[in-house]
Amino acid sequence: MTIPLAGSLILTLMTSLTGPAATTIVHDLELAPRVAAPHPVPWMPGPRTAADWAALIDATWGPGIPPAQQVDAFDLFRDDVDATFACFHDIDDVWLDLTAHYRPEVAGGVSRGRFAGILGRLSLSLRESHSRAWDIGVSATDPVRGVPLLCTDGLGFRAGQLGAAVTALDDGTGLVYRVAPNNPLGLQPGDVILGYDGRPWLDCLADLLAAELPITGLWGSSPSGWDHHWTAAVGANWHLFDTMDVLKYSTGETVHLSTLAVDGYNGHLYGSEQISVGIPFPNPTMDQVVTWGVIERGGREIGYIYVFGWTGTAGWYFHDAIDDLTRNHDTAGLIIDFRKNHGGNMFLSDEGLGLLFRDETPTIEWFTRCDPQEHLALCNESSWPGYVIPSDPPDRHYDRPIAVLTGPACVSSGDQVALRLTYHPTARVFGKTTAAAFNSPRSNGLGLNLISVVAVAECARLDALDAPLTHLEFPVDEPVWLEPDDVANSRDTVVEAAANWIIGMVRNEERLPREEPEIPVAATSFLGARPNPFNPATELVFSLAKTARGELVVFDLAGRRVRSFALDGLDPGEHRVTWDGRSDAGVGQASGSYLIQLRTLERIDSGRVTLVR
Repeated sequence: MTIPLAGSLILTLMTSLTGPAATTIVHDLELAPRVAAPHPVPWMPGPRTAADWAALIDATWGPGIPPAQQVDAFDLFRDDVDATFACFHDIDDVWLDLTAHYRPEVAGGVSRGRFAGILGRLSLSLRESHSRAWDIGVSATDPVRGVPLLCTDGLGFRAGQLGAAVTALDDGTGLVYRVAPNNPLGLQPGDVILGYDGRPWLDCLADLLAAELPITGLWGSSPSGWDHHWTAAVGANWHLFDTMDVLKYSTGETVHLSTLAVDGYNGHLYGSEQISVGIPFPNPTMDQVVTWGVIERGGREIGYIYVFGWTGTAGWYFHDAIDDLTRNHDTAGLIIDFRKNHGGNMFLSDEGLGLLFRDETPTIEWFTRCDPQEHLALCNESSWPGYVIPSDPPDRHYDRPIAVLTGPACVSSGDQVALRLTYHPTARVFGKTTAAAFNSPRSNGLGLNLISVVAVAECARLDALDAPLTHLEFPVDEPVWLEPDDVANSRDTVVEAAANWIIGMVRNEERLPREEPEIPVAATSFLGARPNPFNPATELVFSLAKTARGELVVFDLAGRRVRSFALDGLDPGEHRVTWDGRSDAGVGQASGSYLIQLRTLERIDSGRVTLVR
């Protein structure tokens, strides 16, 4: 829910980002109690046509609410998305055509399951992780044998029913990376699920999507995040098929396993797309979302932090984790693992990040729809001051390597905090894109057991205001994911890549010659811009160790020289020059980030400043 305060959209956005109804949708769906199908239909082996699925959907959940109520709910969702959805960019916008196609069918009256399937089809067309409408009772149905409910991912406790956690491989198959004891199908880490009933999984999935089964689970907003979730869902949909086709890691043979063996089993397994590194995983059922410890590689300690969400006590424990690992341990670097993060309140990261960053760092700006009739019309809300990464306390920062691990199960505020860490000068991202749900959602009731969530605000980086972040790939420095050979041997491919980088960076630093300068190198340095961000002018502050020859230069992010200030003749000590946002030729510059370089014969020191018009 938003707070209707005129002139206070920043407060509205903060409330939306922290409100439990909106930003913990993934967590709420994951932990929602499962209910039995009201009218289960006995399973009949064999292939199914679209007509067969339609009959099964109608029978399983029975009749729907009266047609007039269905139409009212349909229209509320249609109109809300049409007028307020802020993420129509970078997708195939078929919203009005699609709703016009389905409305006559809804007006004629459809079953409860069919209505849920239509709402799911509309939701998927938005290609956005938050935005959807659903029937709570249908989505919470236990997806057991024969229940025509399509699971959109293999995360969380859904992995327990198969007793195997599955992630996506690039060829459209699913990699088993963790199993429960006494797995009913004898699955082992390293096995690959190819599909069902002799058909590749993506072919099976295409048929299920065409049949418009009701859906449950998470999907990605980024293109590769979208593909990843659907591929990883191969293990979660065993209940819709007779046999599972598996490539066994141990023998290289393909076997065909009856899914009947899974009926009634629960291995109490949690899918997070991570392999244990010896540090306890968080326990979402107990609202424990942050755990930490140290791992050893190359004779050095590396701090390791799991963050499964930004809810509850996450802020306290994230701060304590960073404080402990940077104060009480001689860590070579940090690994911060966001591969499974259900989002919540991004501001819970502030105190922990304040221990890592030397300077306050502006990050994003928000946009909302300017015109309810124009899907792509977005207006800048000038709310960026509320989204500056703090630097507090000022005497604490971390200058060793920070590896940030991301994946498509990192969503909402999980996306946002991962992005915040990319602004740290020593951070490097490993893994896959996040879900890229960089928006602020609002929830609405549509009627009995019906609810919708719509992304009503979008954001962009301050240095790229014309590139809204939802639907874009998250910037990953080293693309890497779990591999069969590694998971079969209990190794986390992503963690090993990150740890190798950290140890490599430390060893490279140790090999550098260490000469004691007569004057500390840090005495000649760029100290920052005040204010930052700025409009119309800012003071560039720097210090000199001795009388200097050189210049202070402003570059744009393309490396072009914008403005220069001569240093010749300046005495040792602190100095300030004013930059008015113009080039040497007097041309006003565009909004965005600019690189500042202090260039002397002794050293070059750099920083950033952001101009906001």
